[in-house]
Amino acid sequence: MHQPWHKAADEAQLTLNEIAFGAVGSLPGADLDALIRRSNQLLELAPSELIRFRFTKVPLIAALLRDRGVVDTSRRADLARRAEEYCRLRWQRGVDTEDLLEVARNWADFARDAEAWPEALKAYTFADQAVHRIARAMRGQPRIDFLADKSGRILVDFAYTCYQLGRPMDAILALERGQSLLIAPDEASRTLSRLELSGHADEVNRYRTAVAKVRAVRQRKAKATTDQERDVLGRQETLGQQEAQTALDILRLLPGCRLLNKEVDWPEVLSAAQASLLLYIFEATPAVVSIVVGRDGLHAHWATPLAPQTMSRLVRDWRIARHEGHAEDEPRLLDAVLKETFVVIKPVFSLIGRPTTLRIIAAGSLRSIPFHAAGPDEAGTRLHDKAIVTYAASARIIGTALKTASTITRRRFVGVADPRPLPQDYVELPGARAEVRSAASRYRDRRLLLGTDATAAAMLAAIPDANVLHVATHGEVMKPGFTAAIVLANGQGFGESTIPLGPPLSLRLAVLSCCWVGHDNPTLRDQTVSLPAVLLQAGACAVIAGSRPVEDDATAFLVARFFELWMRDPDNPASALWVAQSWLRQVDRKQLRRARRRLFGFCARSPRIPPNTQIAHPYQHPSTWASMSYYGV
Repeated sequence: MHQPWHKAADEAQLTLNEIAFGAVGSLPGADLDALIRRSNQLLELAPSELIRFRFTKVPLIAALLRDRGVVDTSRRADLARRAEEYCRLRWQRGVDTEDLLEVARNWADFARDAEAWPEALKAYTFADQAVHRIARAMRGQPRIDFLADKSGRILVDFAYTCYQLGRPMDAILALERGQSLLIAPDEASRTLSRLELSGHADEVNRYRTAVAKVRAVRQRKAKATTDQERDVLGRQETLGQQEAQTALDILRLLPGCRLLNKEVDWPEVLSAAQASLLLYIFEATPAVVSIVVGRDGLHAHWATPLAPQTMSRLVRDWRIARHEGHAEDEPRLLDAVLKETFVVIKPVFSLIGRPTTLRIIAAGSLRSIPFHAAGPDEAGTRLHDKAIVTYAASARIIGTALKTASTITRRRFVGVADPRPLPQDYVELPGARAEVRSAASRYRDRRLLLGTDATAAAMLAAIPDANVLHVATHGEVMKPGFTAAIVLANGQGFGESTIPLGPPLSLRLAVLSCCWVGHDNPTLRDQTVSLPAVLLQAGACAVIAGSRPVEDDATAFLVARFFELWMRDPDNPASALWVAQSWLRQVDRKQLRRARRRLFGFCARSPRIPPNTQIAHPYQHPSTWASMSYYGV
């Protein structure tokens, strides 16, 4: 009896999964009705009461899928009551499985699509609690990353529900909680010590041991002499990083761990908005929501209706064109993204009377959009003409960076460029060494890592003592994990996982003139995982980096001009980059030749001037001047 029932139940579950994954746009109601009838028949034959209770979720989810958006309040209320009853009974029994989360999420989506916002808020609150309870029970098992992503998606929808209920401040705090993995760096070592003293020494030692193993493997890899040995050690390094990440995930879920549990409050958000505006922006079908915060509170908020997944689809197509090297398609797709972005943030233009600092905190796939190039409007104006745009993962990171920046007075420069040897598939970057030498010439206290000296080990050793870091070389996205890394001598990678938690860095600014290094994983809505984000977490106040392929000569001119301007106003690097980008947009070839003599006259090799074409301003397209973004303060 049991075996046939289980087989039929598995088939019903499989059918539900197929329908759920295929139900984008129009739902196959007849198939769902048939599944509900079949599931109810199976419920009558269930081998035990416990199994019957667990299988109840199949017809329940099918009914929720079938009736999404239904306006019959009595029918909707009955389904919501059944979903809530199932979730709370399962919660009381202490059964922590993804089944609970699946029903809770469908219950929440069901309420939201029917625009029953108070009910949706209750459902999303329950789903959010369920994620953390299940994650604690899993104790770092492989599926914990899946749960982290689920948590992020729930928080984005939670924020949208708060917004619909007229509670934009609660929406902001929900988004901030989604980024709470990014902590103030000076709390990291204290957090580990506190956890160790509070009875969690085993978990702390597991994390520290995993980090030590990764460091040891990296040191061996740096000394490896053959490609085969480097490949083997590279695989060991990847496994070690996964082990360290799992250990860290467990730490974040322990009571009292400020790596996750300390929530941002409203005064902290307002503090981050001093002398600037904060723009929170997130996509929650069927709209993109924008909320603007100033030092004195909320300034404005609006929702831009879009076709389902419009922004995500445009960004995905653009990212694919960038990653797969379709250079001819990339500018056209970028223009489409920026045009749609302008529609979303157009109200910001009316809020800004004169150029001011606009700090953008974006969620999900929107993080990769160069908002500073959004537009143009009817008058040809882009957001860059109206505001000095910077990016950050959260208000907490902004607040910490503002405090740290005021304490750094020393200016020790570390430059890394032109690493040798490189794998054969990397082309030479003639402007890289000249770019770093031009910047270094402005500092008395400087250290250069060029050619064979530009190794991962040397760079890692130099960073703790640096106040200004400038790297000019190749960057690469490792496709399986969507992670980006700087490519150094012997093909060694320097990415976000290379920088462990520890004493905060003293970096006022890191300039990463490399392709892709600002790239992060857009599928992780709960986390901002990229090299700029991790450097900010580790104590850097600001990072300038490219999240797309950057053009060697254009970037050399931009960065050299930036350092020239920054030396005139050391307290405002974001403003210096803004002026440098404006200059690059408008410069002609004659002006470029004069700038090359001034900025690179002492260098053996200098950037090339673009060949003569009918375009008066060779770098006027956003794919060149807007390729570098400013993160932090």
